[in-house]
Amino acid sequence: EPHLSEQKCGPHDIRLEGDIIFLTIHGVVTERELQAIIQMGNAIADRHPGYWILGDVSEMTGMAPAARRLAAVNPRLTAFRGAALLGASTVHRILISLIVRAMHLLGTTHVQMGFVASQEEGLRWLAQHKAKDLAAHR
Repeated sequence: EPHLSEQKCGPHDIRLEGDIIFLTIHGVVTERELQAIIQMGNAIADRHPGYWILGDVSEMTGMAPAARRLAAVNPRLTAFRGAALLGASTVHRILISLIVRAMHLLGTTHVQMGFVASQEEGLRWLAQHKAKDLAAHR
């Protein structure tokens, strides 16, 4: 049975279901909020091979510099496998792509990042990448 728990992280809405964090961002993401999300992910990773995010960033206005740094250099992000993001503006796509590139360059983690048009497409994207990830880790 799916593990459903709806919660708030600052102004953001979060729902946990299996190894997926459903995240709806409202406004700016702060370092503290990102830390809380990473902690939730690591708790999921105690029960699953890793965790994935389906994020609605259509109402995101930005990411605090400290949060960007945390995303790029956090050694505890190894359980984070990837994210499908919907509603990303061009500016946010560039910002997020730069953060992901920094993560890869700094070698903390190799995450998959997809920009999708709907939640259904996001779930399909996650299913595809999960299957690949599982095959690679066998």
